[in-house]
Amino acid sequence: MPLSTTHFNISERIDVDGDTPVKLTNKNGIKTTDIIKINQKKYERKVKKAKLNARSVFYMDSFKPKLALKKRKITPHLYDLSNSLAIIKLELDIFEWSKFGFANNNYWISSCADKIPRIDESQVSREEFIKKYEAPALPVVITGCTRGWAAETKWNKEELLRNYARHKFKIGEDDKGNPVRMTFKYYMHYLETEGFKDDSPLYIFDSSFGRRGKSKKASVEELKRKNSNPKSKECLLKDYKVPTYFDDDLFRFTGENRRPPYRWFVLGGGRSGTGIHSDPLGTSAWNTLLVGHKRWCLFPPSTPRKLIDPKQKDHEAVTWFACVLPKLLEVHEGKNKSLAEEYGMIEALQGPGETMFVPGGWYHVVMNLDFTIAVTQNFCSPTSIEQVWLHTRNARPKLAQKLLSKIVRLSTIGGTRHSKNFYRNLVNKIKGSTDDDGDTEVSETESEEDGPDAKRTFSSSAANATKVAVLGAAGGIGQPLSLLLKHNDLISHLSLFDVVNAPGVAADLSHINEPSKVTGYSPDNDGLKHAVTDASIIVIPAGVPRKPGMTRDDLFNTNAGIVRDLATAAAQYAPKAYMAIISNPVNSTVPIVSEIFKKHKIYDPKRIFGVTTLDIVRASRFVSELKGTNPKNEKIVVVGGHSGVTIIPLLSQSGSNFTDDELKALTHRIQFGGDEVVKAKAGTGSATLSMAYAANRFTGSLLRALKGESGIIEPAYVKSHLFESKGIEYFASNVELSREGVGKVHDLGPLSQYENQLLEAALPELKKNIEKGVDFVHK
Repeated sequence: MPLSTTHFNISERIDVDGDTPVKLTNKNGIKTTDIIKINQKKYERKVKKAKLNARSVFYMDSFKPKLALKKRKITPHLYDLSNSLAIIKLELDIFEWSKFGFANNNYWISSCADKIPRIDESQVSREEFIKKYEAPALPVVITGCTRGWAAETKWNKEELLRNYARHKFKIGEDDKGNPVRMTFKYYMHYLETEGFKDDSPLYIFDSSFGRRGKSKKASVEELKRKNSNPKSKECLLKDYKVPTYFDDDLFRFTGENRRPPYRWFVLGGGRSGTGIHSDPLGTSAWNTLLVGHKRWCLFPPSTPRKLIDPKQKDHEAVTWFACVLPKLLEVHEGKNKSLAEEYGMIEALQGPGETMFVPGGWYHVVMNLDFTIAVTQNFCSPTSIEQVWLHTRNARPKLAQKLLSKIVRLSTIGGTRHSKNFYRNLVNKIKGSTDDDGDTEVSETESEEDGPDAKRTFSSSAANATKVAVLGAAGGIGQPLSLLLKHNDLISHLSLFDVVNAPGVAADLSHINEPSKVTGYSPDNDGLKHAVTDASIIVIPAGVPRKPGMTRDDLFNTNAGIVRDLATAAAQYAPKAYMAIISNPVNSTVPIVSEIFKKHKIYDPKRIFGVTTLDIVRASRFVSELKGTNPKNEKIVVVGGHSGVTIIPLLSQSGSNFTDDELKALTHRIQFGGDEVVKAKAGTGSATLSMAYAANRFTGSLLRALKGESGIIEPAYVKSHLFESKGIEYFASNVELSREGVGKVHDLGPLSQYENQLLEAALPELKKNIEKGVDFVHK
């Protein structure tokens, strides 16, 4: 470890006890002022300005909330991290940056916690790396990547100051998202003074070093210093080389000016870092550390985001390690492992010369344990092209088209690195990720970036051949739902069916200037058959609405027959479709559809969903009304069923505190929220618009999952293992969606005593509802 022994004396990562870090010492006592002259007054102005502009978010355990909120006009977001700790989100002013004394805490991890595998780049071939780590998307630490790097000798305090003292590096963003930069010499002086005590010091995370620029002229004072040699920041690029495993970055085809920022020079002091996040556009990343030590926590893409990032965005790494991680490591009563173990968290301690590989989609949080210097890049490899292209097509369609056009071109002429067949396989991967039945249109056009000598290239677009059928499209839910679905770019054909007026609704929607085709069918001339044939998703809102005094069970006799007939047509003409059941009572209609599919021998429980999203939408809104928060930020878990007492809101997991009266009132309102609408409409209908909104949200999430997007979690009433031992085959909980439909049914998590009581009351009622649906089919 040449750099650490040159400037810092860390002989071991952990001492003999395995718990306490070896103290960091500056071996040769070199300070910034020994190399470059610092104007103290100018430095103080620069640091004050940077701290005022750069956003730094903390979680407070004690302050006067009313006074603070009044001054700053900030809405608090409570998150109960322990029985005695209420943490409130608040932006700090420049006088509070060291208020909590995080500098006195020990954030090192014991050697037993670092269980991530390590490989040597010289001992593992590219093919073996892809097979063992990249293809299965497993993080790994790689050694030996820095062999021959000039950065091993040049990236240290003295050299960086002599070469880049007057350059500005990005250390944060203001409230408008604009970069906040600081001159490097002032930043280094800051680390040795205020930064040494700040709870979460300013952190250089700069992507502009790869751009061409002029070297900064040395000042008179700097010229007096020997060996002063100002350079352009672009020279940093020459000091390192992309590791062999990651040099086949397909985003290089889009051009340096078009692709988003992807490489960063990273430098900071202890407790600085990056909060919990996953890398953009589904890209993977590598991070090579040259000086110091970093602590990592990584979570698989299937981990619920709200579990590891509760109630906050862009929070500081040190806050996450101080407040969130301890809760994840707790083993709750009745459980034999912690949430961190349950969701597969990986902890790692990265040392000098080590490179961390982070597969696409993995959430990760990183904190510097001492003074660190690193370089990191995001990339799209041939192995991850499907996932990256799907994300890019949705977020940056023009960039996706540019990438695909280049790959299509290379599939016909070959490239300097790979053959034509290699790129043809990539095109097939992209086509397969777009749609199993889709194709890619290719037309010849000239590319501006290929120059005058280029013969030809191609522009391409992936066909979006996804048909969604709405059965009951002319009803109170069906019409607004169809309108919302018309705006979904993932739908190429919207097929509407109802006993009356569906063709008229279709004609009306077809005038909207959105790409999808709209067709409408009535029962005449095999209309139902044509409506569902070749549908990828079938949404069923058909049925009679609730009226005042009518329970969901009162709807059963009429709606059960409607759902049975529609399910029969789906089984005959669209056996591979994914079914989204809205028709009430959902607790019974989902078993009806399942039993019909069993009769036709096409039953796949992963393809049948009861849409309970409205319960979550209502719960989020009701909680936000009570707490004065943004309902979009309220992520309330609701489980059980979709009627009355079978609806179980898990408010203890919301991150908010409630009195007993508030808890009971909220629970009752969530369980019987539909009654409010029925009574308000005075017999003319039920909750149609809010149900359409919720159903559109669920359908959109399912469409994205079917296209290959990972990490999508929605509540749904599905065949579940959670209470099978009690004879309850179907249960609503958080479900991770996948290309197969149901990817994973999540456990309920820890329940309060009150929620356990609700569960005990719900299970018998839910069991009766399920049996009623099954019996209806077999009577």
